Amino acid sequence: MAKEYMSRDSRHDTKGLFATLSYTSSYATTASVLVRHHVQHQKAKNALPYMENGELRVRDRFDRQRFTSLHEDLCNLATPDKCLAWLAYSYRRDWHFDRALHYAHYFMGKA
Repeated sequence: MAKEYMSRDSRHDTKGLFATLSYTSSYATTASVLVRHHVQHQKAKNALPYMENGELRVRDRFDRQRFTSLHEDLCNLATPDKCLAWLAYSYRRDWHFDRALHYAHYFMGKA
């Protein structure tokens, strides 16, 4: 799917992430690419990656109560569109979710 996405709209590629994903063929490879991208991105900002080399690196920055509440809200929504809209609202300052929403709309044929 990433290969097709890249052929139609490569301007939303994040430092080659989708281009790289377009050549993956397994869950393990895809997960490895995503984690490697995360580590490179965090280190470029002089920030500690959340995970690296199979180890959770960041502690005490995860709000369990907020996550539990968000999870419960998402479980009560009827459609993927409503879930994406709630995520975008809940994390409206987070460009990651904006890009994820853009990709989801493409995937569902709305872009």
